[in-house]
Amino acid sequence: MRIAFILPSLANRGPVIIAKYIIEGIITKCKVDVYYFDNITELDFPCKCQRINFFESIDFSKYDIVHSHQIRPDIYLWFHKKKIINSCKIVSTVHQDIFKVLKHSYNQIIALIAGKFWIKILQKFDMVVVLTNTMKNQLNNIKNCTVIYNGIPELNNNLIIEKEDLLLIKELSSKYTILGVSALLGKVKGIHQIINVLPYLDSCALIVIGEGEEKMKLEKLAFDLGVSNRCFFLGFKHQGYRYFNYFNIYMLTSYSEGFPICSIEAAQFGVPIVCSKIPVLEEIYTTDEVSFFELDNSSSLIEAIKRAMSESKIFSMNIKEKYEISLKAQIMADKYLNLYEKM
Repeated sequence: MRIAFILPSLANRGPVIIAKYIIEGIITKCKVDVYYFDNITELDFPCKCQRINFFESIDFSKYDIVHSHQIRPDIYLWFHKKKIINSCKIVSTVHQDIFKVLKHSYNQIIALIAGKFWIKILQKFDMVVVLTNTMKNQLNNIKNCTVIYNGIPELNNNLIIEKEDLLLIKELSSKYTILGVSALLGKVKGIHQIINVLPYLDSCALIVIGEGEEKMKLEKLAFDLGVSNRCFFLGFKHQGYRYFNYFNIYMLTSYSEGFPICSIEAAQFGVPIVCSKIPVLEEIYTTDEVSFFELDNSSSLIEAIKRAMSESKIFSMNIKEKYEISLKAQIMADKYLNLYEKM
């Protein structure tokens, strides 16, 4: 079987990382090529990768399956659909709640217009994969839709971190419980909620890995609340999971998620997780596996953090077991391969 993946770039971003893990899991059984638009090459793929422009049509006759990830690749396949022969099937994986992500990134009007347009495009696909049943229910007007959970491979949890970061974290660890975040710092991640409760958690410090549009606002918030001495922004780090062994609790405070990779990384390392109580995350995790809190409810977040601290051993054991049973990359890749074969 010959499969082409269409990606926005080769950036170290969630949807692209998942595509990489799928490819790594099927590469011994299929011939795979990757096509991408933007000149960003942060990830290495085990196959041929070729940069294309939006108006350049690939040779669809070479492939049995063409699999796109994210809105531009989806539009690309829709735009070139007349050149796709009947024997070539097109698949899209939708990695997020379309309307919520567009709303948080732009505004309600753009979310409504762009979201409806995106769904119209997806209706032309032979199959649409979503990450949870919650997402599938939201896209109930797409007939050919199926659910495949994300998964990640086993990671090396003994990788070293930068010396100055190690010294900082060790000093903090001697005095505080370390709350950790690794994310693209946008509004949708809700990280301000953690900073807002730090004044009421004298025993905790926050480490944030990542860059993004909200970084300066978050730093200012920490300064204004007088917790800058317990709130550190270390910037983008390649293989951010290297820091997870130094976190006592992983903080997942998002307003919307597709299927958060960083939480799976934390699960693999047995790091207790405090998790926003949204439908997608309630489907993936149970109250025995993570400590949930109500969004924009400081009291609820404080209680969730305290629960994760007091029951850390139980949460660590349960979340690690969750990874072993259902969140491994090969489990995900096998399900995609089975889908391709059925198509």
